[in-house]
Amino acid sequence: MDSMRHLSTSLPSTRRRQDQPELLGDFRAAALSVTNLYKSAAASQDRARAAGYQDALDDLLAFLDRGNLGLMDGEGWRVRQWATERLDDGAQKPAASDDEEEPVQEEQKKAAAVPAPSSEPTDAAVPPRRIAVSEPPQAPLQAQTPPPPPHANPYASVPSIDDFTFRSSHAYPTNHDRGQIQQQSMDLDATTPTTSTPPSTESVRIISRPARGRHSNHQRQRLNGASAVSLNLAGAAGSKRKWPYQDFFDISGLNGLDGKDGKEGGDLHGKVALVTGASRGIGRATALNLASRGCSILGTCSNAQSLHLIDTLSHHISELYSGSIGLTSPVVLGIEANILESTTTPAKIVDALDRHFNGHLDIFINNAAAADAQKIGELTDGHIRDSLTGNIEFPVRMVEELVKRKSFRPNSRIIYISSVRARKAWADQSMYMATKAAGEALCRSWADAFGGKHPQYAFMAGTTANALMVGLTKTNAVYDMPAEVVKVFEDEFLPGQSIPRVGLPEDVADVVGLLCREEARWISGSVVAADGGGIKIL
Repeated sequence: MDSMRHLSTSLPSTRRRQDQPELLGDFRAAALSVTNLYKSAAASQDRARAAGYQDALDDLLAFLDRGNLGLMDGEGWRVRQWATERLDDGAQKPAASDDEEEPVQEEQKKAAAVPAPSSEPTDAAVPPRRIAVSEPPQAPLQAQTPPPPPHANPYASVPSIDDFTFRSSHAYPTNHDRGQIQQQSMDLDATTPTTSTPPSTESVRIISRPARGRHSNHQRQRLNGASAVSLNLAGAAGSKRKWPYQDFFDISGLNGLDGKDGKEGGDLHGKVALVTGASRGIGRATALNLASRGCSILGTCSNAQSLHLIDTLSHHISELYSGSIGLTSPVVLGIEANILESTTTPAKIVDALDRHFNGHLDIFINNAAAADAQKIGELTDGHIRDSLTGNIEFPVRMVEELVKRKSFRPNSRIIYISSVRARKAWADQSMYMATKAAGEALCRSWADAFGGKHPQYAFMAGTTANALMVGLTKTNAVYDMPAEVVKVFEDEFLPGQSIPRVGLPEDVADVVGLLCREEARWISGSVVAADGGGIKIL
């Protein structure tokens, strides 16, 4: 008996050898299934990443649309152009189009499909328990197995993107106690093994993400050689987005830069202003007001010795922005430009605009003036010539040069700093009075021309022109005079003012800043008084 038992145990096991090819086939099929499932998941992840990138571009462009940002040349436009090019590029690729089923079909074609056998579980099998983990489909999803082609491996099954099926004669272990899993994106079907060990089935379905529309409202056109924008936004453009981007990214209030109150911040970000006489007094205060709100400045002074004063202004603005996160300091540059050299100075200034600001201008503050006093009967040729040149000829030639080169952009601002002397007579300043009154008349002419009704000025449509009538202000031009002269001025002006004090340059600059705001778009061709109520006119 021992010898027979030894003989029985020493004989090779036929069943074990027969099971080895079957197990090897199962292993190969499982490995191939896992590999293809990994490829499918990787492809789905790539598509999701690409779709998310396009969504981010779409949201960025919608944010720019809602805020009317990047409509003109500048940093904002470069951001808009960058996002638009990439959004359009993605839309031109068939695999990244609105229909997301196309890449699924391509991936299915690439897979070397070997269908699963057509055998089904026996009637004794327990019906599969389905775990709904996402939005329910419109119709129940059923696992479908195509018929096997000739010479196919009956144990191999290659998954597709939408259906992954693994079949084996060996029962797949299941857990009958697993609970309902919520908020996932696939249905999982399982069968329990019977005594006859029927093949168990795991069916995984990936529910495709619905296609979404793309922005198409980010094209830019040029009219008459100038910047213009064609907007065809639908009434509900961007309404589906939940993030309040303007509030979420609003960091303009940091470090005192508050764009909402109009005094400091970013409401003029991306704009360029030309301020004559920017080295001191009202001109310097105006440049500071505009630059602190994001406006780049080209400031002029009458001689090279005063350029360092504009440099200090530039450093002050840089320090103001240095502690603010996400805010870029505007450019502040100075240029020597004598208004009494009216035949050459305008071209010199516009050349500087071309070099440093792409030839664009949004705000022109004509502040520098010739204000010498001379008595009637003692007027010299030089005094008459300087008054006419500095207060009339220079602003005329300056605006002429800017219009010829189409430097002004739409909705620009022209502000001529006038004086109460245009209405309040003083015999010692007859030429100053006359030329300032002429400057106010120029503003009325410019307002009529540039508002938008004349086709030849369409490139600057919406531009306003106003004169700002300034009263007694504490500037070097006034308080460098002898004390007795200053006392005469104070006795003349202060009793008639509603606010009986001498004005400061900042008082005037704040009114200039108001006229530069978008909210001042309906004020044009006017004379605005900034004199503490001395002259009751608006």
